[in-house]
Amino acid sequence: MASARVRSIAVLGGVAILLAWIAVNTFQKGAWDVAYQLADLKEDPLYLRGPGWTVTGGIIVSVVYAVIALVARAVWRRSRARPTSTSTAAAAAVPAPVAPVAHAGPRAARAVARIAAVRPRWWWVLVAGWGSYLLGGAVSYVAGAPVDHPGTMTLTFGAPLAPPGTDVTVPATCRSIPGHPGTIAVVSADGTGFRVILRDRQTGLPWKWSGPTGVRVDLYGERDGRTLVIPGLPDRPPLASFLLWSDLGSDAILIDRPTPILDAYGYDSTSATFTDTGGSVRATAGRGRNLLETINALIPDDPWPDTYALGIDWTCDLGATRPVTAEPTPIRERWPTKPPGAVPGTPRPASAVTPIDLQIDTSSAAAAVTVTGVTIVSVEGPTMRGSGRYTYKDGTFRVIQTPDAFAAGDVLEATFHLTIRDVPAGSKVGLTIARGETGLVAVTIYNALGPEPVPVFTYTGISADRPGWPIVIPEKWLTQPVVLLQRQ
Repeated sequence: MASARVRSIAVLGGVAILLAWIAVNTFQKGAWDVAYQLADLKEDPLYLRGPGWTVTGGIIVSVVYAVIALVARAVWRRSRARPTSTSTAAAAAVPAPVAPVAHAGPRAARAVARIAAVRPRWWWVLVAGWGSYLLGGAVSYVAGAPVDHPGTMTLTFGAPLAPPGTDVTVPATCRSIPGHPGTIAVVSADGTGFRVILRDRQTGLPWKWSGPTGVRVDLYGERDGRTLVIPGLPDRPPLASFLLWSDLGSDAILIDRPTPILDAYGYDSTSATFTDTGGSVRATAGRGRNLLETINALIPDDPWPDTYALGIDWTCDLGATRPVTAEPTPIRERWPTKPPGAVPGTPRPASAVTPIDLQIDTSSAAAAVTVTGVTIVSVEGPTMRGSGRYTYKDGTFRVIQTPDAFAAGDVLEATFHLTIRDVPAGSKVGLTIARGETGLVAVTIYNALGPEPVPVFTYTGISADRPGWPIVIPEKWLTQPVVLLQRQ
């Protein structure tokens, strides 16, 4: 009897440990799910980390678990009830010796006996899981949503972008994590999309996307058009953004806009010190990121440097609050209203000869672009800026920098003037891009039907690493007039 009680208590102990583990984890999951929804984090608009998906998945898992548990219990009971032999049945008919009942004994012995008599139930797992999840969510909900505190942010632009020590101070918003108004998760420069992420905005833990310094500096969400006035900043030519899927009634829409200084760079923090009332980050700003929607991503003789040093200092007033705004959603920019006549022209016959321009910019030793899906009738040029040469054969355009120019980190630009035909309506023109071992390559296609070539497509990077996967361009970008609009 003693050994049987020991085994029963050991089983109950194991079950208790399992239930405790389930309860702790589901409590935390419930708290974080509700915190995520309270924080209204729009980088996941479906709330895949929110309670909706967890509850749906939990119901499915619970039903499967219950079915398996009930079937297993039925099979076990049937196997226990089935007689295996005559001797077994006879043995079962003989009553087992009954241990004397301790009517008056030590309390500890009676307690052990009661515990040993408890039999684990399959539904305990469901009670522990769902009960703890609901409790964690309730605790997080009662604790409350994030709080926005006012603050200021000073950006120090270093050489060679601007004279050393050039400062620009803008209002900032310091947002806390849910339920903890004094624990700041992110500091944003108002109206710019520029922010410093200090902690996970859902849990307050170190953010998994932070670099070695523990913070992340980036751009996010929609900007309201505010520009930063930086003394001594040289002017840069406006770049053009294009729309492949337009709601203006035509795919052939091009938006010409200046690129704000903060939008033109990506940021790597090199050092950081901060508390909840303020902090300081030093970062290196580098061009070459988020360029897939920018014409002329590589600009020869660009007046803005490839990299520059950026200092970010901020303070937060935890004693004051401001109305909480929704987490900005990265959406397309506000396009102007469709003007009269902003529709594609009459489609040209597939046999018609169409002029286009192909521009290749590269800082690599060499780059190549292969054009497919059309018949190239003639090739003129190219017009070149930089030191190098070119070759053309069977639809492949190749540019090669001189060794000295490549070693100096120069950019070679070559613009070819083509005429194409055999472009049926609705077809696609393919581009496959290759490059050398280092550097970037940007390919720009110009529609040359008007008085001036209009850039209608650009791509920065490579596609040759995906065999059979050329970039495709709708033919109307090349065979129909396009409309150039100014961004509102």
